[in-house]
Amino acid sequence: MQHALQQTFSAIAANDKSDPINDCPASVLALLPSHPDPLIALAHSKLHTFSFASVPLCWRRLYTDASIAKAIALIEHGLAHLDGHDPRPANSKRKRSEDPDQSLSSGPSGEAWIDEAVKVLDMAAIMAGAAGREAIIEQLLSGLQSYLKDKEPPQAKRQRVEKSWDSFPIAPNMELSKIPVIQYPIQSATAPSMRAFETHMKTAQPLLIKEALDHWPAVHERPWSSPAYLLDQTLGGRRLIPVEIGRSYTDDDWGQSIITFKDFMQR
Repeated sequence: MQHALQQTFSAIAANDKSDPINDCPASVLALLPSHPDPLIALAHSKLHTFSFASVPLCWRRLYTDASIAKAIALIEHGLAHLDGHDPRPANSKRKRSEDPDQSLSSGPSGEAWIDEAVKVLDMAAIMAGAAGREAIIEQLLSGLQSYLKDKEPPQAKRQRVEKSWDSFPIAPNMELSKIPVIQYPIQSATAPSMRAFETHMKTAQPLLIKEALDHWPAVHERPWSSPAYLLDQTLGGRRLIPVEIGRSYTDDDWGQSIITFKDFMQR
């Protein structure tokens, strides 16, 4: 992974003259290799100065590239903590005093640096639209996904999956006595052919279609009904998602929040 990190950092550092990030002040760009945090804060303030459609592309690109630089530093630092050595090349522009807080590579699970790296990369996608770095961000997230899968022994993974939910609860708060009785059953059909469906359409009557989606990969191969699968595909639920809070955006208590996928599933 270390070689891939160095290549990724070189890719964002080697900008040609047409790169929109060059519209940012040169003094700002000089800080990119060693001080990504203040650049993220600067770009963040610029994102909120304009409407999103009017934000100059250079600031969206700066937010994205600074986030990538910070994520790379976090991953390098986390791996170095595990291996007990400094992974940076001798000519690295990042000094040890400028590396991320060492507490990020410790903690109860020893994976806080992964949490933070995923958060930083997802925020770049959410806040700045990844600004031309979609492939690089996806590559870094895929690398973290592979790292998590490779480091977990098969037995531990099997036990984790067995302890997790097999499926989402259905109406957990609904009492059976309150389920309404169906007085007028709707006609049903099991995976009808197109001809049969067109024939029924002429009756102008409702139809309950069963088993028509059984061939979908989301049902069996990549089961969206399985919390364990969804957590596995979101780096253990670390991926960030924007959610709307409230019944309607016209209500006073309506709002938006960015939370992890795991927190979203637990609500």
